[in-house]
Amino acid sequence: QTLGRRYGTTPGAQWQGWVTDVVRVERFRADGARVTDGDFEFEIYAPAATGRDLYMFRMPYSALGADALYDLTQAVRLDTEGGSVTAKAGSPGWFVVKTAKVNSDFVGALDLVECQLTADGLNYVSACGGTETRVAAVTCTEVVGAAATCACKEANGYMMQAGNCVIKPRTYGSFVQPYFLRLTHGDRLDYGLRLKEIQLYEDASCQRLGQFSQACA
Repeated sequence: QTLGRRYGTTPGAQWQGWVTDVVRVERFRADGARVTDGDFEFEIYAPAATGRDLYMFRMPYSALGADALYDLTQAVRLDTEGGSVTAKAGSPGWFVVKTAKVNSDFVGALDLVECQLTADGLNYVSACGGTETRVAAVTCTEVVGAAATCACKEANGYMMQAGNCVIKPRTYGSFVQPYFLRLTHGDRLDYGLRLKEIQLYEDASCQRLGQFSQACA
């Protein structure tokens, strides 16, 4: 409010949100004329970004919308125009910001983490919306400011099908499951074997019935 404009809570859907104060930097010559171009460096404190990559946005002066709301399509990410943001050595939460342009407002944000792993490191919490989230099957790659990309690990026998990674037929191995299920008969069968139904359970007490719709073959 002090600076006369609002920036909302996040620069976009693929961002976690703003994590710094808004810093306005103005530079003038002795005659009072604005000097926009030219290297400038400052430090900013963002404790929420400790151990993460902080991305700073430069908000050039432009017309404001209703209720002093800034048009974020005018925002420029510093690393896309020659600027940089680096963690300050020995000072957790502090960052050194370098920019080639001023006479703007500056504010920092964190990228949305979409390839987060579970505590055991074997699965992604969510991998591109697919039901297959095992690291053995999917490679999830973060993309700054955009949705993560996922690819199936073909070397492990997986392929993409209907937006999800599924195991290719006849390529099961120890990386897929720790056991194999074999059904066989104990007596001579002269006329073959007919099965009416097979039920698989997720627990040893046979209380949670497995869903065949989630099985891969």
